[in-house]
Amino acid sequence: MGSRNTQALLHIIIDMSNLDTQINQLKDEATERWGDQWTIEARYFADGDAQCHAVRSFGRNEEGYLVQKRLFLLETGEFVVDQVVIERQYVEEEMIETPSS
Repeated sequence: MGSRNTQALLHIIIDMSNLDTQINQLKDEATERWGDQWTIEARYFADGDAQCHAVRSFGRNEEGYLVQKRLFLLETGEFVVDQVVIERQYVEEEMIETPSS
């Protein structure tokens, strides 16, 4: 594997018209790499762009941090994987509001 540019991986934006195709390609590649132990995360932006990647969690390391690998599809058609270590995730408060509130 060549050099990694982690910053570039975090900002892979695609046009919404290609989203279904990219999701299907990510599904196929994630299944080949990780079997049925993955999920697809997608974000939609108001300007019509989208961002998506597959995620595989590997549980917690010795320090108790959650370890995940994320699979991205570059514009070149190449798949790349980065690893994320999450120290903690806290939700201090969650409030559900109705449209009228």
